[in-house]
Amino acid sequence: MQYSGVASFESARDDDRRQAPYISSSMAQSLPCQMPSAITQKWRALAIQRRDHFLELHQTGRWKLYYSEHDFLIRLREAVHLLELWDTLTPPVAEEKRTSIA
Repeated sequence: MQYSGVASFESARDDDRRQAPYISSSMAQSLPCQMPSAITQKWRALAIQRRDHFLELHQTGRWKLYYSEHDFLIRLREAVHLLELWDTLTPPVAEEKRTSIA
């Protein structure tokens, strides 16, 4: 099967054998109160590195050495989803400064 690009990751089947451990939105809303922002920022930085790694694999075509198209798209989608999740859990830097001053 010919690879058709990143846009096709939307078409990857949802009934995959490998399911990612997603955090529900209600659980995500309760986490920022419990986790220090320094920890969430570190996890967000790791999520950025992982997403960037998959994007580099896509741009260079090296993903073909390690993954089938289907598996690669699942993992890319998972990396993007986790980054979006950590974005919601990590307070903006300006907001963090205001709370530490008060």
